[in-house]
Amino acid sequence: MGDISSVIGKLAISYKFIDENKLNEALQIFKSEQASGKQVSLEQILVRKKYISLTQLQTLRSGADFWEARQRDIKFGIDAIKRGFVSQENVNDALKEQALEFKKNQTCKNISDILIAKGVLTEEERNLVLGLQSIQPEKEAVETKDDATPKKEIEFELILSRDIVAKAFIQPKEEDYSNITVEDIKAFLKKRGIVHGILGDEVINESIKQLVDKKESTLVAQGTPPTSPIDAEINYFFNIDYLKIGTVKENGTIDFKDRGEIPHVKKGTLLAEKIPMKDGSSGTTIYGSPIPPLKPRDKNLLCGTGVELSPDKCKLFASIDGQPQMMGIGKVSVFPELRIAGDVCLKTGHIDFDGSIFVNGAVQNGFKVKGGNLIAKEILSAEINMSGDIIVSGGIIGAKIETQGNIHAKFINSSTIYAFGDIILDKEIISSQVLTSGAFKITNGKIISSMICAKKGIIAQEIGTDFSTPCKIKVGTEDHIKKVSEEFKKLIFKKKEIYDNLRAKFDKIEIELKNLQKQISDIVQIAESNNRLKLAVQKRIDLSKAEQNKEAQSKAQLLLKQLNIKAKSIDDSIIPLFDEEENFCIEFNDVSPKVNKGEIELEELKKELDELLEWAKNNKPVPIVKATNIICEGTYITTPNVSTSIDATYQNATIREIQTEISIGDKIKKEWTIKAFSEG
Repeated sequence: MGDISSVIGKLAISYKFIDENKLNEALQIFKSEQASGKQVSLEQILVRKKYISLTQLQTLRSGADFWEARQRDIKFGIDAIKRGFVSQENVNDALKEQALEFKKNQTCKNISDILIAKGVLTEEERNLVLGLQSIQPEKEAVETKDDATPKKEIEFELILSRDIVAKAFIQPKEEDYSNITVEDIKAFLKKRGIVHGILGDEVINESIKQLVDKKESTLVAQGTPPTSPIDAEINYFFNIDYLKIGTVKENGTIDFKDRGEIPHVKKGTLLAEKIPMKDGSSGTTIYGSPIPPLKPRDKNLLCGTGVELSPDKCKLFASIDGQPQMMGIGKVSVFPELRIAGDVCLKTGHIDFDGSIFVNGAVQNGFKVKGGNLIAKEILSAEINMSGDIIVSGGIIGAKIETQGNIHAKFINSSTIYAFGDIILDKEIISSQVLTSGAFKITNGKIISSMICAKKGIIAQEIGTDFSTPCKIKVGTEDHIKKVSEEFKKLIFKKKEIYDNLRAKFDKIEIELKNLQKQISDIVQIAESNNRLKLAVQKRIDLSKAEQNKEAQSKAQLLLKQLNIKAKSIDDSIIPLFDEEENFCIEFNDVSPKVNKGEIELEELKKELDELLEWAKNNKPVPIVKATNIICEGTYITTPNVSTSIDATYQNATIREIQTEISIGDKIKKEWTIKAFSEG
């Protein structure tokens, strides 16, 4: 009985589909029919005898497929361990996960995919193990003559490099190297399944000399590496470092007149161009197995306000005159300008301008500013929402700020800040909360009683004081993106709820309108039929008049009267339907564009969320805190893998997480900890 039939039988008993007696009976029939030359399987007999149903058979086959895959994966795990790519613990964990997945979903994931997903195995290492497993060594037939003595086969030690392409080195096990020939080496390589990249005879002859002279291992075969792919690139044709707006003087003020660094473009200007990615070509291992190239990384041009994307999606052009800028998440926009001579106050009201806003004074308490870039002297207890950069020559006090760009200011006090880019301060931040996907830099100042979460790290002169509430510091985490994405999801949910209600209303109107139009169509057909009868009766009346047949004329006139009464009844019934149809059409025409608009808005929001998450994925974290002077005891620090309150005050230190190994009996346990490194 074949392995699969054996597994099917065992599984049938394990699942309690049959008992031992039925299995033995089926096995006897199976053996008898096979002996008589019939092509039959055990499962066919089980179904034929009605011991199992077709549904049960499908379950058994699914289980047998899992068993087969399991055997292959166990062998894969053993080979991967032998190569030193993974540990036994890694393989055991992957096999457990595989079994749970099959139990839950009846699907079998390869443990190689599980190990790669866990980050303990690379695709290159997986492909090398699979390449080694594909070897089918051929038994070499040695032709000998009756009167000839077979040549003694020389044994070599095969040494392989650990890279996926693999280089093969050999070293003879014999003491006497002098009798080695090119054919000996080739025969050995063939026996070991090495068929690709074998060096030429002349090179191998030189290698033999090296073996004889130095008695060292020598290279005899080398795989062909895959060619590297070329990632997509984007060339920008304007200065993307928009923080150079104006000149920041030593006292922290900005010279708004110095506009040398600000790029200005005309409508139609090429702003950015994408160079498409290119695939690499496959390589070959020494065993003849293909090595797939790495996948190139694509990049998309993201189109913001004032910008148009070319039909081939490879170029961005300005659609208006203005200032080009790349937003924090990679969108390119072109902003017009709005200049406010004094403050944003009662005189100006709230500002909502899709461009660069220059405020020569302050944004006063209680006012809102929304737009592209914002340049102001101060921001006081205001609500700011920008898609670009914010540059404040003075301070930010009591404000709530959200921006997709960077922030430059002298200081921040009692404010809440959410930013995609870097936050750069000159003096200090006090009693504030900051979440940014960029870096937080206050090289010559202090962080006091604040919570700072910066994905790309924190640099400050001092963090905390002896008398203030300890600071809470997070680096390398996705808190900002999680907050923004949650807001996106809530907005998408709300929009979808509105859209679903509109869609339901639209569908209902559409169905009712169709039903109404069918009713009208049916009545119109009746009316047309009635009119045809009236015409026919009228002809009969005219004919009977001509024939002076008063009886026929009288009957026809009576019938015409009845048809006229019916026509009036039809008219009376169809007029309200026409009125109702008109009302439905008005409602239909009102709801239809709202549904289309809602659908477009929903798709745009989903696309924007996808772009945000893709940007976050490519925006690598920097989980480092650096204090050029001191970081005070009690500062609470969180990194991607660990949180702790530091137990001492450190001077001129860099703090980062490290992974350590702890011996617990025979096992090695890995754990993360936070450590301070003195910069001396």
